[in-house]
Amino acid sequence: MVIVKMGLGRLSKPAKVVFTRSLVTQATGNPNFTSPIPTLTAMASGANVFEAALLAARSGGADERAVARAKEELLDSLLRQFFSYVQLTANANPAAAEAIVLSAGLQVKSKGVRNVPTFYVKLTGNPGEAEAYQKGSRRCTFEFQICTDLTNEANWVTFEVGTHGRVLKSGLAPNTRYYFRARVIDKNGRSAWSDVRSVFVME
Repeated sequence: MVIVKMGLGRLSKPAKVVFTRSLVTQATGNPNFTSPIPTLTAMASGANVFEAALLAARSGGADERAVARAKEELLDSLLRQFFSYVQLTANANPAAAEAIVLSAGLQVKSKGVRNVPTFYVKLTGNPGEAEAYQKGSRRCTFEFQICTDLTNEANWVTFEVGTHGRVLKSGLAPNTRYYFRARVIDKNGRSAWSDVRSVFVME
């Protein structure tokens, strides 16, 4: 069973609006989510209303700030409902559960012992740049792939093949979630693809 990682408390208020819109984009037309709860229209509306309340609060007083807090609570409620819906949908198909969660633009919560992953991706802090790392031996080649849509295997694009297990990927567009995977090529041939990791690039 997979558990969806929420992490709403780590998002700034403007980032929460961008994140919600990203989820709506990822779920629109996604065959994994035919009847989302709440509706994508409701989520998009919640983000728009909260954004407008934030703008009003910047130049307003206590009343406007109170309205912004109320609209944020409403948006948080919508997001938690969506997280639950995605989790239930994913766990109804155990073999593809993690991929289904990732296709929604969400992450899976880690379980068990916290080991160092053999493959990870993180933003570097430079605009539009991410670092990917794949563990391997000195005598192997690494292949890294990237995509923005998990619904079709053909969307994966190789962006690096080389002898270094740590690579940088630049030129990533803002307000976009990118998915990464990697594999090792050695004397025994090509390994299986790693677990999929993702990062969301902010503005």
